[in-house]
Amino acid sequence: MTSPLSEYRTKADWLAATIADHNSDECLLWPFAVDRDGYGRVCFYGDGKKQRVFAHRVAFRLIHGRWPEPLGLHSCDNPPCFNPRHITEGGHAKNQREKVLRGRSLRGVQQHDAKLTDEIVRQARGEYICGKVGFHRLAKKYGVSDHGMKLAITGKSWRHV
Repeated sequence: MTSPLSEYRTKADWLAATIADHNSDECLLWPFAVDRDGYGRVCFYGDGKKQRVFAHRVAFRLIHGRWPEPLGLHSCDNPPCFNPRHITEGGHAKNQREKVLRGRSLRGVQQHDAKLTDEIVRQARGEYICGKVGFHRLAKKYGVSDHGMKLAITGKSWRHV
């Protein structure tokens, strides 16, 4: 079996040729190594320097003649995809909103540094009495910051509980 690179000098050359030949809305999946989040990376020579860039950003640039600003977001929600039809521009806030809508955001105890649990949040919400048992007392009891407890009690965090 031959490598996808056999007739190209670089992965960037291969990527450009693959995009040029692809006329479909199907995902184009990066066939080489990916990073820990599943994104393809490629060395790209542009703007007078060699850069190690996400494959989907290079695909966007090859089609649109500019980098996606500030981020290149996947409408297909598939990190190894580099189909330029699936890449849109957007910022961090838009990316985070899309993660939540698609069920990919880490909630509650899924977060590596969570100090509360769903059960503790329910319990603290039940114990909270404005003016009597406040955020500070509950935060101290459960070992979190006052601000963190306020967010959990008011539902600005731990909304799923």
